[in-house]
Amino acid sequence: MANPLRVGFWGVRGSVPCPGPDYVEFGGNTSCVSVECGDALLIFDAGSGIRSLGNSAAFASRRSASLFFSHFHHDHIVGFAFFGPIFVPGFQLNIHAARRSGTPSVHAVLNTALSSPYLPDLMPVVSPQCAFNDFVVGDDVQVNSEVRVKTHDLCHPGGATAYRVESGTRSVAYITDHETALAADDALRGFVQGCDVLIFDSMFDERIDADKPRWGHSTVQEGLTLAREAGCAQFVAFHHNPNYPDSVMRGLDAWLVEQPGVKAFAAREGLSLLIE
Repeated sequence: MANPLRVGFWGVRGSVPCPGPDYVEFGGNTSCVSVECGDALLIFDAGSGIRSLGNSAAFASRRSASLFFSHFHHDHIVGFAFFGPIFVPGFQLNIHAARRSGTPSVHAVLNTALSSPYLPDLMPVVSPQCAFNDFVVGDDVQVNSEVRVKTHDLCHPGGATAYRVESGTRSVAYITDHETALAADDALRGFVQGCDVLIFDSMFDERIDADKPRWGHSTVQEGLTLAREAGCAQFVAFHHNPNYPDSVMRGLDAWLVEQPGVKAFAAREGLSLLIE
């Protein structure tokens, strides 16, 4: 029997962290999702939410993990330097990111982000704990004998990568920073087909921002349609708009719960899903 998958949400907000009393219920940290399967711990993006993950019980005795970047926009890397385990000698973080034509490697990107004038020069301190791995979009990453991660291209300025975690018959798709309206999504629909959980970029609600430019993002309605058409068991709206405080998110979540055809809800920091 394959181990169950446990999905944890540590940062669910898009674009910029949103501290304050209006962002307590759903959370104000930017993108970070974990997937545990047996001894394997996978982390998707290093937004500001990764700090809490690093301080959690999940790392009390853990000596390794794998980090997958969807892309390198600031809200997806801002927490990396504050992820405590990478400062612990003997810890091993296997970092994965897509290398596109004409773009720098993941090592080069993080080396710049962890250097002056943005931060003190931290790469010499953290690099002994990190292994940097570039892949071509479409490649699979075999984490161990049980867990495989598939990759797919997304429609976002500068590019972004979708991930599908598979263990036995269980699967979770992590898709953030994708503009459905500009993409031919037949291939993406096949990529997420039959997933137990679809985590999807739901930056906009068409009922609120019908005429706003999308800036490389999708609507919750587009994500819900994808989940239904692909036969996903659960749809989780993610990468929430920083202009949607808890009062707006409550209404969005309530609307999702009422939708037919798929179990749907909005992600909250601290949410944990078990896929058995």
